[in-house]
Amino acid sequence: MKKNAQSFFQVPFLLGGAHTQTMVSSYWPKNSQWPSHCRQETVVRLEDDQVLVSSHFVSDRVLSRGNILLVHGFMGSSESAYMSRMALLGLKQGFDVHRMNLRGYGHDKYSTTGAHAGLWLDIVEVIDALSLKKPLYIVGVSLGGNTVLKMLGEWGEKASQRVDGVASLSSPLNLSITTQWVDKSIYGNYFLRALLNNHREKRNRAPHLYRGMLKHKPSSLWEFDNHVTAPLYGFEDAEDYYTQNSSGPLLEKIQVPTLMIYSIDDPIIPAENYQKYWDQIEENPHIQTIISEEGGHVGFIRKREDDPQKGRFWAEEKIVSFFSDLAKKKTFSNSNNKSP
Repeated sequence: MKKNAQSFFQVPFLLGGAHTQTMVSSYWPKNSQWPSHCRQETVVRLEDDQVLVSSHFVSDRVLSRGNILLVHGFMGSSESAYMSRMALLGLKQGFDVHRMNLRGYGHDKYSTTGAHAGLWLDIVEVIDALSLKKPLYIVGVSLGGNTVLKMLGEWGEKASQRVDGVASLSSPLNLSITTQWVDKSIYGNYFLRALLNNHREKRNRAPHLYRGMLKHKPSSLWEFDNHVTAPLYGFEDAEDYYTQNSSGPLLEKIQVPTLMIYSIDDPIIPAENYQKYWDQIEENPHIQTIISEEGGHVGFIRKREDDPQKGRFWAEEKIVSFFSDLAKKKTFSNSNNKSP
């Protein structure tokens, strides 16, 4: 697979390997040393559900450079380690940051409906409810990246009226290919157990929504989506749900500066996701890709010796740097367009 850009970071010797990168990044200790800022919790009411958003605003002494909205991945939440790390990075760069919970994920006590990989209108409702004005930058991590990319594709040229830049990290582009891959991997049973536990919580909270579903315990993620997710949201079956909600076929319609970061050794998102849509990616001038040989899934842990001034998580820093560059260009453009 041809690359638009290569990553230039070195993996530490003791943290080499796709599985190590993936697991260690998930359990890396969170930094509790937040800069001076204001934190606000908001329950956003959706059309048929509600979700919690944690917002962090830069100090009153600092002029905000814009907003960054963070969207987590499968079975993650606003409290996932990578969400906290990127929120901290964004604040340090002068952005207001908002960590969004997607409906159905994690232990969000506010949400009652199940997860939906393509329900990007929830993101729009959060943007509207929080009155997030431009400049607005959005990060989609793992499955959340599929939702964000689908949003850009569905919006087309209208997206640029609301969003200034987007980044996806370790994101699937084809839900069917990815689910079949995960079901056969060592992560399949882990994700299925987490999904069933989450489903049990949601079912206890809103039993009327799930009546008659899941009469038998599913043996795979595909079976769960076939018997729960698809009927819950009105799809014929799991394949219909995957087909209608995969972001890959919509990549050619993206018209907002977009950075996609993916590692070839990702043990959760197979490389076929990117091979299948590579022509669309390469032909779209709005999309920049960084394909790494190593990094695992949402890992990309670097050697500290590469640059002592930098942190450990190369891809997350790359994303915030991408937004910073876009913000600089926007500021420069606006200053040049001012009337004398």
